[in-house]
Amino acid sequence: MRGIFIILLFSIFIIYGLAGKEVAYAENTNTDLYQFEKLVQEKKYDTAQQYLLQREQSILSSVEERAPEQISNMEKYLDKNYQTLHENGSSQVKKMKHAQQLVVYYDAVMNEQAPMFHAWLEELKYNLETKLGSNQLSEEDRMEIHYQWEVIAPVLKSYVSEAAYKEMKENIIHLNDDKLPLAYEQISDVHVSTVQSADSENYFVWLMSIVGLFIIFSLSYVSWVRYKAESSTKHTN
Repeated sequence: MRGIFIILLFSIFIIYGLAGKEVAYAENTNTDLYQFEKLVQEKKYDTAQQYLLQREQSILSSVEERAPEQISNMEKYLDKNYQTLHENGSSQVKKMKHAQQLVVYYDAVMNEQAPMFHAWLEELKYNLETKLGSNQLSEEDRMEIHYQWEVIAPVLKSYVSEAAYKEMKENIIHLNDDKLPLAYEQISDVHVSTVQSADSENYFVWLMSIVGLFIIFSLSYVSWVRYKAESSTKHTN
């Protein structure tokens, strides 16, 4: 009985150890990406590119551990940033947009609550809500809304249904006074449970599988030791 208790206690330590290690790793990489975004904002494009290249492997490794199904998307957004930073003809707005897409997407993959994504989502929702009472959308209003949408679009494309994503995109990209209420309603329906739910379940199953296998192995070993001890005692008698 004491052996089983020790095994269960050790299993709990494993769960907290693995979870804590991943959180710390994700936070370190998040800090790196914030620094990358800052370099792009300061128009230090060559430095930003080198900075991202040096951290690419750690970014991909963390995604591979947390959500392997998202690795191809992460590679795509990394390549998009390299290409944009290298292009002299790319505007500062485009470079910043791609940098922010990368930061928000990585944050959504690695953090269950996806705080960066939801901060941008709330800003977009507020922007749409304030425009509901206006008589007419200006071109400046549309550009601002389009920019906010494009920053969070990679996350939505990966985590909501294809039909829902296409409908939201259609209403935002071709936004007018008639489509504004529907666009606001659709964006308002995106919640924390929509984003990350699939990855959280996959990670939990993976973690519990490891712990379960460890418990099974440990109990089997304990049973084997007990059997050997009993057999030895019977043989002695």
